[in-house]
Amino acid sequence: MSERINNVVRDYINKFGYWETQRMMGVSYTKLAKLSGMLIPEDWAYEIIQENINKSRLPTKYKEFRIATNFDGIVYWEANIKTGHFPSYLIESFYVYATPFWDGNNYTPIEIDFYELIDKDKNSYVGIAGDGDFYKTYKDRSLFNNVDDLFKWYKEKYLPNVYDIIMNTLLPEAQKAADEELDDLSNEGILRENTIIESSDEKFIKTVQDSINKNDLLTTIKIFGVKKVLSKILELNIGIKDKINFIRYVVKDVGGVSLFEIDETPIEYMKKGDEYHEIAYLGGNGVYIDVWNDKKYDGEYQVNYYNLNDDIINEIFWFVKSIAIQNDVF
Repeated sequence: MSERINNVVRDYINKFGYWETQRMMGVSYTKLAKLSGMLIPEDWAYEIIQENINKSRLPTKYKEFRIATNFDGIVYWEANIKTGHFPSYLIESFYVYATPFWDGNNYTPIEIDFYELIDKDKNSYVGIAGDGDFYKTYKDRSLFNNVDDLFKWYKEKYLPNVYDIIMNTLLPEAQKAADEELDDLSNEGILRENTIIESSDEKFIKTVQDSINKNDLLTTIKIFGVKKVLSKILELNIGIKDKINFIRYVVKDVGGVSLFEIDETPIEYMKKGDEYHEIAYLGGNGVYIDVWNDKKYDGEYQVNYYNLNDDIINEIFWFVKSIAIQNDVF
């Protein structure tokens, strides 16, 4: 990029401000930052992160969480998980605000906005509004050399540190509040029926797990039924080989799966400079990976499922399981 372009963009920013320059030039905040070559402070970083989460150029999934933005410009994390803190028929569903440099601040406010205990049928047992009770801030850096430096911070600092604060500080506080409400429900006898159901569920889960260990996942599904087995997926220990065989079986049955057609974001496979590789299509024996070079399509290639890492296989497995149920594969 020429120094002349850098200087022109900087002059505009110094004269009109960052936001007005972006509007006048009609480029993205990210592009403007690259054109200017200027350091990126927290208020610019906020806009750039928002923009790239919305375009899925930054990770929108981290461990158990999905990450997105809402119409108010808030970055939120949401999850439905079982931590083992509550009876196994209860799922912890919660919604966390964690917007980097919200409102131009030099820190990230992190707050559980809503926490709920539900069962597999979405019946709610406990619902707790955060109201500022489960709140903490994360402060690290607020000035970045360039866009790549900001993206690296998001991936290597923001994601793991926000996750740690949610899981090890805020979630235990929400669980403690939920414990008190559950005690009241237990005293009223509301949970007694579910305790009996849980006991019978545990026996079924053990039987299914024994079958998976002895046979394999596909055989077990054919014995017990796909819906019954997959409804207990969070309680089962399923190996990568079983997951790959399941994926291949389902994908072959439906004749291939385009991630665009099922409204799933392509999965990042590799990034090298301006070259970006993403998984866009699932075949019977492997995935097809689109190559983008400087935002231009540059062909595709295939990778066998067994050559993918465990995290990618786990991600594919979760939406293929839904495809299996929706299409009556078994």
